[in-house]
Amino acid sequence: MCNDCDGPDRLPATARTGSPALTRRGLLKGLGVGGLGLFALADGALGPGARRAYADGPDPRLITATPRILPRSTWAGSTCPVRGPLPVELPGDVKFLLVHHTAEPGNDYTGSQVPDLMRGMYRYHVGPAKGWSDLAYNFVVDRYGGIWEGRAGSLTAPVIPGATGGTQGFDQLGCFLGDHATAVPTPQAQASMISLLAWLARRYGVDTTPGATVSFLSRGSNRLPAGSRVTTPTIEGHRAMSLTTCPGDAAYPLVRDVFPAAVTLLNAGAATAIGQLHLSLGGDGGLLGPARTGVLGTPDGVGRYVHYRDGSIYWTPGTGAHEVHGSIAATWAALGWETGPLGYPVTDERTAPDGRGRYNHFRGGSVYWSPATGAHEVRGSIGATWSSLGWERSWLGYPTSNEYAVPAGRAQDFEGGRATWSAGTGAVVLTKRG
Repeated sequence: MCNDCDGPDRLPATARTGSPALTRRGLLKGLGVGGLGLFALADGALGPGARRAYADGPDPRLITATPRILPRSTWAGSTCPVRGPLPVELPGDVKFLLVHHTAEPGNDYTGSQVPDLMRGMYRYHVGPAKGWSDLAYNFVVDRYGGIWEGRAGSLTAPVIPGATGGTQGFDQLGCFLGDHATAVPTPQAQASMISLLAWLARRYGVDTTPGATVSFLSRGSNRLPAGSRVTTPTIEGHRAMSLTTCPGDAAYPLVRDVFPAAVTLLNAGAATAIGQLHLSLGGDGGLLGPARTGVLGTPDGVGRYVHYRDGSIYWTPGTGAHEVHGSIAATWAALGWETGPLGYPVTDERTAPDGRGRYNHFRGGSVYWSPATGAHEVRGSIGATWSSLGWERSWLGYPTSNEYAVPAGRAQDFEGGRATWSAGTGAVVLTKRG
């Protein structure tokens, strides 16, 4: 728990909720990682079971290089005065970006409650328990994607934030309003945090390239004594700086493994990301061949794409750039491209672990291909059931059809049998091929 907000004026602990339930059109859940893995992380990057895991990632419609940040006056009005001086970092001294969560009030609050919750945190932070001059956080991101200026002056200057256990310094702080010990931040909150971090990185010249680090001498926290040498990634979680579990076990992998790439891609822009991927695939003489179009906008207004002789690269701020080609691309196109049930690609085409087939993951599911079966989509509850059995290496094998309608539900055929989803019960019934 983050002690910064473990104070009065919080919602009851019973109001906390877990991750959103998987729906038929939801994203497949991977095994053993709590559903993280968007942005096509390297296989195993999140530990055992993470080979092909993904879940509700950031909402690409809300990711923007120019986020709307509500000023402090929106929630504070005239009732939450600053109680003392708020020093700022010297020019060039913002070296990295730090992510917290509030833990309280949980995740069940409504949008209309957010200003009251902000005022409640303020009262706790300036009260006898903490004794700070203002709300600790530079910025707060709520579960609906709202971004709020917290500590006064943060919209216009690098105001030094506060933190329980002391602050090591040299950072700007974004905080999720919620408890992410077990619940992943909402797609809206993820998107807004990425947008906020990208804005801060541009503003203060922070290099967020994955793997980038900075070093400085700590000003003193309960983990990093004053004068100790600190080397840290340029986007990091509170737990690395102080003795705490903040920003929660469900958010921390996002902070370390997803946000740096997402922020970097957002600040690089579509043309750069698409061009870099095309070059990494061999350029004009490689997998996709020469370009047949320039960078074009997608019909949904969210993404960008380039068509090449032998495939395409699609990009959004929330997914990055990924290639699609061949039979998998044809199946995705037949289902409606990015506006269909699969949405945008979140991986390039990969070889399946059994060595027999190929696949791409998309925001809403996957397309699997093998020489014997061709290319077919898998998604929702049927896809989740198939993945829980072991994917293509299970007794079901590869899909041999797309999902199709049956009375009172949906069904899909596989090499070894059929999976049928019931609209009435939500259950998936498996039958072996006779």
